Amino acid sequence: MSKEFKVGLLTIISCFVLYFGFNFLKGKNVFTSKHHYYVIYDNVGGLQNSNPVIVNGLTVGRVQEITILQDAGNKMLVEIEVVPEIKVGEGSKAVLKDAGMLGGKVIDLILSGRRVLEEGDTLVADTEKGMMADMSEKVAPIMESADSIMLNLNNMLKEYTGMGENVKTLIGNASNAAGSANALLAQNKQKINSIMTNFEKISSDLSVMQQKLNPVLDKMNAVADSLGEVEINAIANEMKATMSETKKLMAGLNSGEGTMGKLMKDEAMYKNINKTMTDVDALILDLKENPNKYVHFSVFGKKEKKGDTEEKKD
Repeated sequence: MSKEFKVGLLTIISCFVLYFGFNFLKGKNVFTSKHHYYVIYDNVGGLQNSNPVIVNGLTVGRVQEITILQDAGNKMLVEIEVVPEIKVGEGSKAVLKDAGMLGGKVIDLILSGRRVLEEGDTLVADTEKGMMADMSEKVAPIMESADSIMLNLNNMLKEYTGMGENVKTLIGNASNAAGSANALLAQNKQKINSIMTNFEKISSDLSVMQQKLNPVLDKMNAVADSLGEVEINAIANEMKATMSETKKLMAGLNSGEGTMGKLMKDEAMYKNINKTMTDVDALILDLKENPNKYVHFSVFGKKEKKGDTEEKKD
């Protein structure tokens, strides 16, 4: 074996070792065939080589390589490899999302059932908001409100900073008022004690009065109970009978029975009585005006007429 052959063989072996070692370090498995696809993202958000590619939580591949496309606005070209058992159809999405609470990124494949893509085709890129980003969006308005509140508080403090002396004066006035109130209470302590004594006496008198009223109330309750025992039905029957008699009387009057009924219904009798009353009134009036027409008397006796004397002589 010549020296040149040995050198060439060693070079080939070294190249194979370097290739397999480099791919092994990158997470590639050179002993299995996998399908390779590409995805273009605006931002990979910390995605790294060898990060998992999953379908419904199952790892089906790895991130092969990430390249920056400076000629295309610095977009990120991501090469992924997927096991051949997974059929990636046209329109499938490669969603970049958080791996979990511990951080990291994964690519979640949303498979489509249309025509199966060929080796090296490009998938539809999509990005899911991470937990931290979502929390930041929700916390941002709260922080803005908190900043606004703090700013308002600072303005209020600045506005009322010069009121320290006024507050001290107000506290002093309050202390003086409290002292005056205490002095007033001390001066009128005897009167207040007298008033309290009178209140106690009134309360005692009311208690005694209540004790005296209790027997009266008990008797009133007994009377009420006795009244409650009266036969209401008998009273109602008596009232019913009275009402019936009254009804009969009114019916008789309306039909012209009896003197009152005839007076109410017989118009001729009413006119005769009315005429009689009128004549009586006229007679009484004439009697008052001309009493001599009806009464003839003399203190010395009656003077006989001439005709009467002659008749007696005969």
